[in-house]
Amino acid sequence: MEGGFPHILMRSKLYLTCGNCQLICWPDPEDRKENFKILTSSGVVIQKSDGSLEKVSPEEAEEYVTGMEKTRRSLYQ
Repeated sequence: MEGGFPHILMRSKLYLTCGNCQLICWPDPEDRKENFKILTSSGVVIQKSDGSLEKVSPEEAEEYVTGMEKTRRSLYQ
């Protein structure tokens, strides 16, 4: 598999997808539950063509992606 990054604690390369596990996984299970709730209910971040980021509802994000030209939209679906 191509890509990946060397990691001092691993023999093989580390392959990252989103990194949300680092936001959620805290030692205290109650903190973990709260972090998961925040992550899954706080909306979606979209990046506009000028590079700016905007937090929107899942419905607004779906509408935004649907409105993209077909070749660009195919990168997200």
